Amino acid sequence: MQILDLIDLNRGNTLKQGDKTVLKYQLVDEEGNTTNKNGQSAKVFLTQGNDIYYESTSTVGSNNTVAFSIDKVLPIGAYLLHIKVDDQVYPSFNHNRFRITESPLGLETNVIQVVGVDAVAKMAADKVDIGEVAHTVVERYTERLTGPQGPKGDQGPRGFDGRVSFDKLTEGQKESLRGEQGVQGVTGERGPKGDRGLQGERGLQGPQGPKGDQGPQGLQGVQGLKGDRGAVGPQGERGLAGPIGPQGPKGEQGAKGDRGATGLQGPTGLQGPRGADGRSITISSTSKDSQGNTVVNFSDGKSITVSKGERGATGPQGPRGATGAQGPKGDTGAKGAKGDQGPRGYQGIQGPRGVAGTGIVNQRTGSEMKYWCGSETDYDRISSKDPNTIYDVWE
Repeated sequence: MQILDLIDLNRGNTLKQGDKTVLKYQLVDEEGNTTNKNGQSAKVFLTQGNDIYYESTSTVGSNNTVAFSIDKVLPIGAYLLHIKVDDQVYPSFNHNRFRITESPLGLETNVIQVVGVDAVAKMAADKVDIGEVAHTVVERYTERLTGPQGPKGDQGPRGFDGRVSFDKLTEGQKESLRGEQGVQGVTGERGPKGDRGLQGERGLQGPQGPKGDQGPQGLQGVQGLKGDRGAVGPQGERGLAGPIGPQGPKGEQGAKGDRGATGLQGPTGLQGPRGADGRSITISSTSKDSQGNTVVNFSDGKSITVSKGERGATGPQGPRGATGAQGPKGDTGAKGAKGDQGPRGYQGIQGPRGVAGTGIVNQRTGSEMKYWCGSETDYDRISSKDPNTIYDVWE
């Protein structure tokens, strides 16, 4: 991975000779973040191989952008771009490449470089035929290449391409050299396919989807069995009878009198001894029989069958159980490489609704209770509350 990079902010990677279009590039690091070089001086280089063909100075603008234009006519070919800021050279890997293609400005520049400004001006004044101009260009260019062989020198800069140039001539001189328009030539073969363009920036991550609705609350579980009733205490002793009075003479039978008042209640007998504590019984398992009734098996080997009734109203929500103790922390694994963020997974399928509880018994009265569950709004709509119904209300 490269340390420093350039982001091409232009719409293409090809220019004609002499085109002074402003080119823009952004300085970033290996993560694609800007490197905070705003306001610093920047040097721009265009190279082929080990040769520098163009060099200019610019200033890093807002958002770490460097803008420049090529103010000289460069030879046709592919060039690598290098931008130096504060002893750092962008990019670290040579991939910012663009092409210079042929234009009339390139033709004019080369003839002046080969023949010389004075020679071209004299040819224009003498109205020298274009064929002679070409002969002179070849002759002068040959003179540069011939002569007594000397010792081998250092490698020189890239040579001229032999094209005629009229860049330094006045408009009058250029007009005097202009001939009649020739016949249009045959269209040449299609040139080779250009270099592949640079890869664009990665698009922004899409927004997170909305949170799904909360699933319904499960029904309250089956209430445990009522414990055995304690033994009845012994009856208290009967009070002593009063003495018998003497028998009087038998009188005539009189009319039937009114019923006498009930006598006072005798004193309450002593409380009997406390019965033995009932055994703690737990539910060991539950299952369904062939009719869909719920069979509850207890730890003492007994079982009950809870009939499958119609679904009752939702009862009130029970209190939240205490939070369990946190388990021990596992060993920390080795940190893996950071991967790309994966796409958001699909919402899971809603789990099956719990089985409605039946057979709830009021342990104080021994009567069977109904169970109702619903929102606070639904609860307020019930005009008459049933005292034998458990109401489970949520906000």
